[in-house]
Amino acid sequence: MIRMLIEVTLLAGIGRLVMLAMPRASAALRAAIAIATLAGMLVIPLVNAADVTWRLPLRNAPVATVMVDRSPTEAPVAQVAPVAQTVQAAPPMTLATREAEPLPAPPRNWLLWIAVVVAGCALLHVAFGAIAVSALARSADVVDEPLVVDAVARAARLLGIRRAIRVVASDRVPLPSLWGFRKPVLLLPRVALAWPAERLEAVLLHELAHAKRHDVAALLFARVVRSLFWFHPLAWSLERAARRDCERACDDLVLRSGCAASAYADHLLAIARTLQLADGLSAAVAMSRPSELGERVAAILQPQRSRKSISWRTWTAVAAMTCALAIPLATVQLVAKPAPTRQVTATQTRWSIETVLDRTDDARTAFREARYADAIRLYREVLAAQPDDATTRYNLACAYARHGDRQLALATLRDAVYSGYTNAEHMLADDDLASIRGSEMDALAALAPELVLSDRGGWAAAARRYEVFANRHPELPRAWFNLGFALVRSGEERRAIDAFTRVRNMGYRRPTAAYNIGCAFAKLGDSSSALQWLHRAEDEGFDVGAQAAMDDDVDTLRTDPWLASLITARRAKLEKKHDKEKSEKDKEKEKSE
Repeated sequence: MIRMLIEVTLLAGIGRLVMLAMPRASAALRAAIAIATLAGMLVIPLVNAADVTWRLPLRNAPVATVMVDRSPTEAPVAQVAPVAQTVQAAPPMTLATREAEPLPAPPRNWLLWIAVVVAGCALLHVAFGAIAVSALARSADVVDEPLVVDAVARAARLLGIRRAIRVVASDRVPLPSLWGFRKPVLLLPRVALAWPAERLEAVLLHELAHAKRHDVAALLFARVVRSLFWFHPLAWSLERAARRDCERACDDLVLRSGCAASAYADHLLAIARTLQLADGLSAAVAMSRPSELGERVAAILQPQRSRKSISWRTWTAVAAMTCALAIPLATVQLVAKPAPTRQVTATQTRWSIETVLDRTDDARTAFREARYADAIRLYREVLAAQPDDATTRYNLACAYARHGDRQLALATLRDAVYSGYTNAEHMLADDDLASIRGSEMDALAALAPELVLSDRGGWAAAARRYEVFANRHPELPRAWFNLGFALVRSGEERRAIDAFTRVRNMGYRRPTAAYNIGCAFAKLGDSSSALQWLHRAEDEGFDVGAQAAMDDDVDTLRTDPWLASLITARRAKLEKKHDKEKSEKDKEKEKSE
């Protein structure tokens, strides 16, 4: 809602500024801009409701991809624990927090209900006004006096109007007004029948000018938009500007037809002195509203003003420009362009693993020696390479707690639990966390066991249990990961795909989730989609060959050449490693002998 209000305000502000920047433009053009801007204000919430979004990437996000081995304590994929994952390299001194913060409770929507109720009342006021005018037009007496009928015919020919205009008169009509869309009705006060012929002709020209310009529909639409945006001052300003400039545009048509400016101004003043506007006629287009009379007379008496009308082409151009501004405002989102995945060689992978292990050992040493600042720095560097490592996050929380950073310690401990640290008993008994014990830590300890992936009671029962938990904590990606895994194991592959898609959208273990989606499609018999997702998992750094070699979920895909080559290559690599280790052991045995 806030985003929509900002977009509406930007559009309305631009339209109002354009009108202010064109003081010498004709009233017809200014009225067209005001009506088009109001229409654009209505287009924006409609486009937002349609949920159409164009994401515009601006620049590459500073994220690279490397592969590291996963520890055996990680949660499994479709069958057993995965052996590799993709992790994102962050700046060394930046604490990576992959899981989202707990979402706050939604605010009370009483303000929205107030806005809706007031808008409904305003729309009802417009509707009742239209009904009142329609009833008045039906009950009024039809004017068939030859002088009036001939004057209407002359005015219609002069303005190029071919539609039949019905003229009625009533004592209940306060001002000369026009009402109706396809079949316009000209409403006259009964006293107007006794006006001088020149004044009556000026009145008829002005009101028929509204019919030529279709102002009844345009201004009624403006009032509807103003009622919907009753809380927005720019909506009121644009509606007033549209009504004012429509009246001036009709004045311009009267003057262009040959009526003298001074005489026409005298007629307006005389009508305003003798008649008053009634609320019941507010929906119609009345000729001489006292509140706007001074500015109109001044505009009429300025000979240098532009009095040009606008064509349908100009109307179309104004509407197209408004749409060209409103639709991008409502649909375009500026986002960071994701960085391309970096290809990592086996040598780099081994080097990264060794570096991570060395930094972890250095961090533990620093922690034991009470060099907590160094331990914090080293653990954060490890997290830059392994952002999903729950144990490292837990150790970092301990370092923060020992260092005296209570808030950071609690936040990091929460991240550790969200990442999969589930040893609640150790957490509560750990002296390193003594400084942050309390209700918040107790809540995390109570939450941790719920994130343990277990088939207690069978996978179908586990799926129901995890679904309840995920709906209770929708901000926890691990909860959805556990649900997806349980759904795959219990034969609900379609729902598992939805759960793992949500996991990927939350940025949690994206390669592993991609592999599991591939497994779900394979179990459904959709080999094409399954292979596409396995390819994606491999591209993002998941060791598909190693996992698929022992995963019966992908049995239907083993004849695929690509997957078969990955499995063969992985087995060959393991055999080579086994032979190398055996050779090294034989050499050590020979040396010892």
